[in-house]
Amino acid sequence: MTPDELNALYLADLAALIRQQTENGQGGVKAVRHMLKEAARRPGGAWKPDRQTWVWSDLHLHHRRIIEYCKRPFAAAEAMDEALLGAWRETVGADEMMLCGGDVALAGSLNKARLRQVADCPGEKMLILGNHDLSRRGGVERTGFATTWTTLLVKTEPPLAFTHIPLRRVPEGVVNVHGHVHNNEPLRQGRYINICVEHTGYRPVRLQAIVALARLAVKGQRPAGETTIEQ
Repeated sequence: MTPDELNALYLADLAALIRQQTENGQGGVKAVRHMLKEAARRPGGAWKPDRQTWVWSDLHLHHRRIIEYCKRPFAAAEAMDEALLGAWRETVGADEMMLCGGDVALAGSLNKARLRQVADCPGEKMLILGNHDLSRRGGVERTGFATTWTTLLVKTEPPLAFTHIPLRRVPEGVVNVHGHVHNNEPLRQGRYINICVEHTGYRPVRLQAIVALARLAVKGQRPAGETTIEQ
């Protein structure tokens, strides 16, 4: 699979999701339309890890309602922000890579001070664009990430296809690393790895651990555990 092939597959998935949401009268269609437009403008990315890399997704910083929606173990949004950003600072080194699978925060919800807190967190930052990383007009929120991709093919063995929304069909020999669904569904069977913070213990996870899990996934094996970190 090439980066452009991954991007084309994701574009088709987003278009299908828009049709489904429209037919079912579901919310969130506008955000997915913005994602589709942004994906069409961006080439597919590819990256070969060259340093210690950490991954997670869907922080939803300062999003009070996500605590209730996903039963996060925090009393308030401020406590959640402090815990997540604290885990980032404690875990990631200045010369290491932070790869986020999207939805850092609801676009426009962070004031300048909070945006600076994210930007000042250690490591070089790469973002896989999530539906909440785009404003109502479709602009990408600036949260200090050096590079933003709609899809990213990470050149490990096996290759990892990073997308925010899970792929509908994962190409043979590839493992889809995704966010978006939080803990609102069981872990997907097959070649999928969920890196939403609810599945990573609210801490970044080493990319090497994800690669090890992916190697089992391509063999049709899945360790016991209800979360990615448990597996």
